[in-house]
Amino acid sequence: MFDTLCGVQKELSSHGYTLMLMEPPDNVSPETFLKDQIARRIADGILIHGSCNIPSLSKIMLKYQYENVAFLAERRTDDISMRRLNGFLGGMYDYGYRIPEEYICYTDSTGEDAYRQSMALLSLPEPPRAIVCENSLLALSLCNAIREKRLRVPDEVAFLTFDSYPYSALIEPAPTIIDIDVYDLGVQATVMLLRKLENPSLLVQTYTTLPILRQGSTTMPVSR
Repeated sequence: MFDTLCGVQKELSSHGYTLMLMEPPDNVSPETFLKDQIARRIADGILIHGSCNIPSLSKIMLKYQYENVAFLAERRTDDISMRRLNGFLGGMYDYGYRIPEEYICYTDSTGEDAYRQSMALLSLPEPPRAIVCENSLLALSLCNAIREKRLRVPDEVAFLTFDSYPYSALIEPAPTIIDIDVYDLGVQATVMLLRKLENPSLLVQTYTTLPILRQGSTTMPVSR
């Protein structure tokens, strides 16, 4: 989200606009909150930060020939994490693979709990062959657990993570990453909003930022 906001701020400031951050309170639905803000005319436009799943993730794991795959997620209430998890589970199911419940680990979004969950996952009677981490903080904690268990990466256990920012540079060996240029996503979303402000009759536009697989040393090279 930080990189997305940087892209938004850069484009807004170049056109003389400022950025204000708002978060709906827990006791109000997002729809009600947004309707109230629009009615109060607190801003010229509103950008909503969201996420989508990555349906190609399951295809990527199967290309690596990893079938017993676990998912290390954030809190159950984290929207981005749940979308990525559900996209992964749905994709694996479409290919005929069902992920067992014990392979789905939720954390409290801290490195300490991610380490505990990783240790439990690696201590299962039949541990996963590969693990998908929802972000690089979880991947860093997983790497520490793998080191503690003295497992060889990627020969005994493999893993990949979403997003380069902010901890992937600290992970050794260099992780395989599913990366999205969210800075550019923020820029393009802002460009479309500013165009709509200049021309309210402008038709709705779409822009898609495709994920990029950055091959690291924590997975085997993709089989061709």
